[in-house]
Amino acid sequence: MKKFILPILLFLMFIPLYVNAESEKATDYIKKIAMDNGGNANSIEVINNTDLAYDGTNNNNLRYVGLNPNNYLKFYDAGFILKVKGNMTSNVSLLRGGTDYPTLDECINTGIGERLNYFGFVGSAQCKSKDNGNYYIEVDGLLTKFGTVFKDESTCSNYGIKNIYKSDDSNLEVSCQYYDRIDNDNLYRIIGVFGNNIKIMNSKMTHDVFDSNNNGIWENSSLKRKVVNNYVNQPYGLQELAINTNWYVGTVNNSETKMSAVSIYNKEKMDFWEGNVGILNASDYIFATIGSDVKSRYNCLNDDSHTYGAGCLSNNWIYKMKGTYSRAIIFMERTKEEWNVIISDTSWALQSMLAKYKGDYSECYYLDEKAIIESGNGTKNQPYIISKPSNEKIELIEVPNTIENSNKIENPNTGTGLYVVISIIILVFSSCIYLIIKQKKSLF
Repeated sequence: MKKFILPILLFLMFIPLYVNAESEKATDYIKKIAMDNGGNANSIEVINNTDLAYDGTNNNNLRYVGLNPNNYLKFYDAGFILKVKGNMTSNVSLLRGGTDYPTLDECINTGIGERLNYFGFVGSAQCKSKDNGNYYIEVDGLLTKFGTVFKDESTCSNYGIKNIYKSDDSNLEVSCQYYDRIDNDNLYRIIGVFGNNIKIMNSKMTHDVFDSNNNGIWENSSLKRKVVNNYVNQPYGLQELAINTNWYVGTVNNSETKMSAVSIYNKEKMDFWEGNVGILNASDYIFATIGSDVKSRYNCLNDDSHTYGAGCLSNNWIYKMKGTYSRAIIFMERTKEEWNVIISDTSWALQSMLAKYKGDYSECYYLDEKAIIESGNGTKNQPYIISKPSNEKIELIEVPNTIENSNKIENPNTGTGLYVVISIIILVFSSCIYLIIKQKKSLF
């Protein structure tokens, strides 16, 4: 029994190198950046060599600041696509017309090259000859775009199978299949770390009124209804991680003087609304500045917000996201019943605006503390890819982008097999080390 102890110990020693390779919690990752660069929660100064700074509130929130911080992120999206297998004959209208081709070249170039690619086909496809000399397509793969991607299985079945695929006598089988891939249609940005949760915003601002009936109270506003209804259109990966939580909507009275960033934040916290989607708070905007040569970050956060000024805006990434032709950014807070809080480009300071007037807004979300960063460096070209831990994901297939990559479609359970293989390799390696050590001892 003793002879197996060393190999087993070596085996156990190597396991963590594999198991811990899974990505780090997103909150821990960002906090670690701050800590490794000398971050101090008692200071509001920008942390060395980072885009991060604490906000000086009692909660010690860690926020991204500056002109263009590396805080971009994306999510996975998922849904249903059509899986096709069998022969596409002349009775199959799946490909916008018949699938009988008089020549092999037409079958390859038009049938596979044009019509299959129109649907984003991935898989194996080959042309075969019929008895009459015409050619048909034999397929086994997936259709991934142009009306063939569906959010739920019911729509996929009722619209995809029934309306896109029509056949009388072919043996083509069409079914609905889960898919899983990075969503490239939506890009988000991290506002900061709030306790154990990350707050994010959509990187594109939308132009609209706060309320069409001039109501300045968030809970009853038309904008609230709009962003709540739009939640179902967000990527599947975001919906998995967005949590139902309290959003601060306390009244910020713009007639008061000396409204520092912290005092605004504290007023926001005096009232809340519960939901899984909201928009920016006024404090998010103010805390995002890094300051400038004209005005330090300390002065920007502690001066009266009515005189926030261009010196604080010049290095504020949230302000830079405002639309070119928009005069204001809309926030969740109100100043009174018919007015809500905005930042106006006429004064660069917090002001009131009638709720019926238009401004820019961005949908925001708080992510579950389990959210992990799988890859990326936070830049716009290589955003963080954020997801649930792998052991909590629904098992979905990965869809490659082209026919050439079709051999990359894998069984979702291959991860387990890979782990077993790696484990065996490590055990064999450990045993070899043991035998070498034992042999050297025998020489003496």
